[in-house]
Order: sequence, then structure tokens, then C-alpha cells
Amino acid sequence: IYEVFFLAKYISKERFDLIHVSGGVWQVKGIIVAKILRIPVVWHINDTFMPKIIRLLFKWFSSLPDAYVFASSKSKDYYGRYINANIPSYIIPATVDTSKFDPHTKIENKEKLKISKKKLTVGTVANISPVKGIDKIIEVANYFKDNDDIEFIIIGQVPKTQSKYFNRLSKRIKTYNLKNIHFKNFKEDIRPFLRIIDIYLCTSYAESSPISIWEAMSMEKAIISNNVGDVPKYIQNNHNGILINKNETNEIINGLKFLIKNKEKRKSYGIKARETCKKNLETRIFADHQLQVFEKLVINKR
Repeated sequence: IYEVFFLAKYISKERFDLIHVSGGVWQVKGIIVAKILRIPVVWHINDTFMPKIIRLLFKWFSSLPDAYVFASSKSKDYYGRYINANIPSYIIPATVDTSKFDPHTKIENKEKLKISKKKLTVGTVANISPVKGIDKIIEVANYFKDNDDIEFIIIGQVPKTQSKYFNRLSKRIKTYNLKNIHFKNFKEDIRPFLRIIDIYLCTSYAESSPISIWEAMSMEKAIISNNVGDVPKYIQNNHNGILINKNETNEIINGLKFLIKNKEKRKSYGIKARETCKKNLETRIFADHQLQVFEKLVINKR
């Protein structure tokens, strides 16, 4: 209640024309404030998995926004049953600035990532949680543990709520006696990491519009990803990456074997992945689209 009061006071003072609520379906405070102050409000939905109690909460408030923006068609499908069809909705994916995430631009490695250039490196960027499927990466690393020429690097933070899960993962790594898998803390600039790795692996069980994959694609990396969210819209199997059905461990292993043996395919997939980003996921394109949505809502409310 205090936060709603504080937000209402601040927004009223600043006289905003529109409120954009981002962060997910649990972010109801901004929606409430917007309706109290009679300011147009857009609810930005960017996930495809929530506990039932949160979905019920969303259903309760779902009729309040003036418009919805979904980060993917999967997000729209997931929450569409709760939303009044008369409320405008738009799909605007997470995007990537391909001029910033450019493998041909000089990038200073300020944090001095200690990754061997003599080994083939499979990398992923993900906060440590069960939904990211880190357990799958451990199983795959276990399969390759006798291969001294391949290593797995996971960059991400361990939220306080996931410390027990991280400890379980660490115990499994110790039980398997794995020396080829490493966790590294989240880096402010992920580009040096993406430049060094050879293959980007996504084992998430649920995604919407995963920007970590788009950034890896923009950096011309060959992608192996579970078939989640809107990834299949931009990764075409055996064209600019490899899609895995139901996170099957054997499929991941076979995909890695193929790319390990075929350096030219890794290069070809990476080049085509960047071309896909520039054509379909470029920030400049969707920034204009987002602005058009905002302007339309403000004009209609005047």
C-alpha cells in the first residue's frame, strides 16, 4: 500500500503522459496507480511460466491496462486466455543492438576472463535457477569429461533464493569429478565472453524472447538451444543453429559432436545467425514500433 501511495504521489507530480509497466505479470502496482490517476498504461509481459497463484493474480487485474505488449508470441499464447480480446495487444520482441554486439569490433576484456583458447568452449549466460536447465549442462559435461579439448562455461549470478539449488549442482559436479565445467560471476559487459566461446548452449525449460541468445547470435556464434519461446522463429534447424526437442540430453550431445567436428558449420551458422539478428531483431526497428504504440495510446486518450 505504501509503495502504491508513493508511486501515485511521484507520478502525479511529474505529470507523465503514459505508464509502461515492465517486468512481468506480478508487477501490478504500476497498473493500480495508472488507473487511480487515469493515465494510459501499457503492461509489458515477458515470460512464459508463472505459478498458478501469480496467474490468478494477473487474471484479476488483466482488464485494467489500455494495451499489452508481449515479448513473444509464446507469451501472448500463454496469457491470452486471461485477457479481454478488446484490449489492443502487440508483439515486440527483446532486441539486440547489432552495432554494439559486433564480433568485428574491438572489445576490451577489462575483466580478464580466464578461458583457454586452446580448448573448444561451450558457453551459456543464465542466472542460476532450475528453469535454466543447468542440470542438463552438467549431464552433457559429464559425457565429455574424458575429452580434454572441450570445456563448459556458465556465466551468471546465484540469487539468494537459489543458493540451495546451486549447492546441489556443485555437489553433482563433485560427484562426477568434473574438471571441464566452470561457473563464473555475471559480467557487466558480456561481449568479451561471447567473443571467446565457440558454441552457445541454451538449456532453458521456459523462455519468451531470450536476449542472451539474440546477443550470442549477433556475435556470430553457433547456437544449440532447447525449442522454447520464440527461439524457433529465429533459429532454423541446421541453417543458423540447432534446435533440441524437449531438452533431450542425447540430442544436445549429438548437436555438440556435429559442431565440434565441423568448424566450417560453426562459422556458417554464426554468420547466418547474425544476419537473422540484423534483419529481425535489431533494436532500431522495434524502438520505432514501441514508440508508435505509445503515441497511439496517448493520442487516443486525449
